[in-house]
Amino acid sequence: MRLVAGLVTLLSVLGFASGAFGHASLISTEPGDGSMMSQAPNTVRLRFNEPVTPASIKLIDGTGRARDDVSVSAHDNVVEISLPDNLHGTQLVSYRVVSADGHPVGGSLVFSVGMPVNEITPPSDRAPALDVLIWLARIGVYIGLFAGVGGTFFAVWIARANCPRVIVPALAIGFVSAVSACGLQGLDLLGLAPADIVTSAPWKAAAATSLLPSLLIAVAAMTLAMMALRDISGRSARALSATAILGVGAALAASGHASTAQPQWLTRPTVFVHGVGVAFWIGALRLWLRWCGGQRRRCLSS
Repeated sequence: MRLVAGLVTLLSVLGFASGAFGHASLISTEPGDGSMMSQAPNTVRLRFNEPVTPASIKLIDGTGRARDDVSVSAHDNVVEISLPDNLHGTQLVSYRVVSADGHPVGGSLVFSVGMPVNEITPPSDRAPALDVLIWLARIGVYIGLFAGVGGTFFAVWIARANCPRVIVPALAIGFVSAVSACGLQGLDLLGLAPADIVTSAPWKAAAATSLLPSLLIAVAAMTLAMMALRDISGRSARALSATAILGVGAALAASGHASTAQPQWLTRPTVFVHGVGVAFWIGALRLWLRWCGGQRRRCLSS
């Protein structure tokens, strides 16, 4: 039980840490939030601290109607929203963009043309349960990579035929979680409800981010690990498991905050080495505890 509790705690910290730091931040807007103008601007500009990709931009006019006659373009860290003519009263621009690390950032901007008409409430851009689902999917991927791939590597190279029963379920959890994480990321990007995961829109949105290559590498690593388990003492098992555990590091270095930090020549290799090390340590932990338990029983019986 202590092993399970420790593993869950470690993966929880990793899951929350990867979602809490490093997102793009809004620096300034034109016009400013809360501005009152006599004439409507032709363009709204959102300036961020890093390059972003627009995911969902909405204009809600003074009547509370969502306008579909806006156009959006992005240039490095600036998003430009071309507005329609004849705007009057309170206007709300709701935005959702993708930061360089692949995570969505959202907010809203309110300005008035002439006298304010009424107060506009920003639309809710995500379901409360979505955060929990994203967190669970992320933890599931970590379980597949660290406990599944790491456990396979240790079983093949060190324990040989002594393969813990937890490895195959860990890999299965990782597979399901990787696929789910892709769809959930798309829902988060577009501000859709969990039920919309059956549509094509969230999958297309997620495919345009750096998360997709990372998940594909993770799935490939778990597939190689599963192939190695089929013949754990065979000639190809070592090569398959070694390639798989290197894939753990590559998957973590392909996206996320650390992989976008500068200098890239240092941060990506560091994340890669860290991922491989964590996978080996967690994969070895169960077998090491089993060996310690066996030694303890032999000491007590002697």
